[in-house]
Amino acid sequence: MEGESVKVLSASGASASALLLTALGEFVSSHHEYCFASDLIEILSTVGIEEKSSRQAIFRAVNDGYLTSIRVGRRSQLMLTERTSNLLEVGRERIFSFQSRRQDERWLLVAHPNLSIDRQTRKRLTTALRFYGAISPYPGLFVGTNPLFGDRILEIFAEHAPDSQAIIAKANPDDVTGLAEMVTELIDIELLEKSYRHFIERFSDFCDETQYIGQVLLLVHEWRHFAMEDIELFESLLPEDWIGRKGKEVFDELYRRWRPLCPELTSFT
Repeated sequence: MEGESVKVLSASGASASALLLTALGEFVSSHHEYCFASDLIEILSTVGIEEKSSRQAIFRAVNDGYLTSIRVGRRSQLMLTERTSNLLEVGRERIFSFQSRRQDERWLLVAHPNLSIDRQTRKRLTTALRFYGAISPYPGLFVGTNPLFGDRILEIFAEHAPDSQAIIAKANPDDVTGLAEMVTELIDIELLEKSYRHFIERFSDFCDETQYIGQVLLLVHEWRHFAMEDIELFESLLPEDWIGRKGKEVFDELYRRWRPLCPELTSFT
């Protein structure tokens, strides 16, 4: 990438820390044993993140235990911690399998006692569960649409609320009266449809052969948000010709075309 004239892409308000995590998952995890801070700064610069903001995000990642840092001459060599590697591996599987599973139309029910945990920990738990399509229609219950995520959800409870003693069950749609109505009330289908439409329109006209790293970074970063916004409702609860399927086709096609064209970062060659 040295010497290239790179036109800046827009990150649409995404934070440097969030984009850093996506960059680690896409360009470092499973590809390299380490990277330099300058590599990550270079990647983030392709989507308009200034060097100061990138360095602050890297510092926070090291301070929070996502990265370890050692000095190599005047440079900072960074390695993923085991926790981060596991997090990125699981997250990547979720991102790339999203909207591609054959649906098993059974509810995944997760009951738990009222958790005596602080607000920040509760927020992290709720966010982690939402990434796996589990939402809470009322206190003491999380509901998901993918029974295959049961083990992963138990792992999330064990990590964030080890004393919660969560109980998991599976139920057919008609087994729990009113559950579908409660869940769909928590999902703004019209807003979700607009989000998919915006994604499709934005990336369908988004191609510059000098910017593949930035394009892939934004493509994966914006697609991962649908794993939070869209719990993959059963087909019977969605409008006909659901636009989410078109979004998946666009994501898969552009990733297949763009990812092999990303140049290798200079310090990895």
